Amino acid sequence: MFVLFVLSIDPVAAGLMRYLEKQHPPLAEEDGVFVVEASPDFIVVLASGDHYVEGRPELSQLTHAGYLRVTGATRLWKQFPDSIIVMAGNPAETAAMKLIATRFDVPADSIVEENESRDTKDHPIFVKKNYR
Repeated sequence: MFVLFVLSIDPVAAGLMRYLEKQHPPLAEEDGVFVVEASPDFIVVLASGDHYVEGRPELSQLTHAGYLRVTGATRLWKQFPDSIIVMAGNPAETAAMKLIATRFDVPADSIVEENESRDTKDHPIFVKKNYR
C-alpha cells in the first residue's frame, strides 16, 4: 500500500511519466503539419475514464485526459481525413468521445466505437481483431 502511495504522489508520478514519454516521442511536426511516411488507416483513442451523469453536457462527461485525446485525434483526422477514428472504452465513454469529435466536424461515419475490451491491456487486442 505504501508503494502505491509513493508512486502516486506528484513528484514521483511526474518523473515516471517523463521517463515513459521520452521512450515514445510525439510525431514530428513541420509548420503545424504532422510529418509521417504514410497516412494512417486508423487513429485509435484509448479510454481514460468518464464522468457520466445523465443530463450532464457531453463536453463535461470525459476526464481532462480523455478530452485531450479526442481533440488530438480530431486534429490528426483533419490532416488524414481518409482515416477512421476508433474510440476504445466503455459504451458511455465512447459515445461521449464520438459526440465530442462530431462537434469538431468529424463525420460520424468516420468514427467507430470499440466496446468489447474491458481494460487498457485489452484495447489493442480488440482494435487489432476488429479493425485491420
